[in-house]
Amino acid sequence: MRDFNLTIAGISIRFSAKSAGFVKRLRGRYRLFESAGNGRGWLAVINTAGRDFFNSALQRSSVEFHTPERFIISGAHFSAGGDMRTRTIDVFVQESLVSFDGFLRVLMSLLLPAKKGFLLHSAGVSIGGNGCLLPGKSESGKTTLYRKLGNKYVIGDELIAVHADKGGYYISSTPFWGNFRKGAVNKTCGLGAIFFLNKNRAKQGIMSITVSESIEGLLKVALCYTNDSVHAKQLLSNIISAVATVKSYQFKFNPDDSISKILSHFSA
Repeated sequence: MRDFNLTIAGISIRFSAKSAGFVKRLRGRYRLFESAGNGRGWLAVINTAGRDFFNSALQRSSVEFHTPERFIISGAHFSAGGDMRTRTIDVFVQESLVSFDGFLRVLMSLLLPAKKGFLLHSAGVSIGGNGCLLPGKSESGKTTLYRKLGNKYVIGDELIAVHADKGGYYISSTPFWGNFRKGAVNKTCGLGAIFFLNKNRAKQGIMSITVSESIEGLLKVALCYTNDSVHAKQLLSNIISAVATVKSYQFKFNPDDSISKILSHFSA
């Protein structure tokens, strides 16, 4: 067996697989998130299989809980069974980076709530040591801002991990970037504000929004693959807690503006 360890938003997972070639490819893709491992994280045993092994008709990945501790993850090209108590997972996945990446996204959305966190369709930036969430669906401007600001400021441009630690909320990079690009940075910083993106060439500026509007906005872009009521309540509770710690705004910006002008909005 070949092992490699990933740590994402403070969650450590040791992956073990027979295929040395597949592990080498995974290490190449997730290099920025590879860690030495401390033996206290999750253990995931990877079994590779061909297309015929999976239910390619599945339109959406899902997580089902058979008991409060045991769960099943299903997708078009992956499936896994896990146990929350022993923190072990048996993974069956098509031997491709896309398939494994899909599984890892679902897994992280499942594990983050235990850290009072969640996985969010959002860009993230760090400016002056303050982390800012920039949630938004496709075409809202996440990738546009990344191209403008670059790795100096950007934490991620597609999926951001939000999690509690040391008495506050933090945002962390994940390996999941737009257009299936390999992770460009691995950063963590304290959550300072939430800016809901809106590309707008006619009108620019920042407007405060209410706590309830912010919660509703985050629920629309939070990743959740299960109908389990306990998990859903935990996700809602985590979002409410995170929103309560910072101010939220709507951010209308002109994608043609200069870097300096865009940055000025965050310091206003």
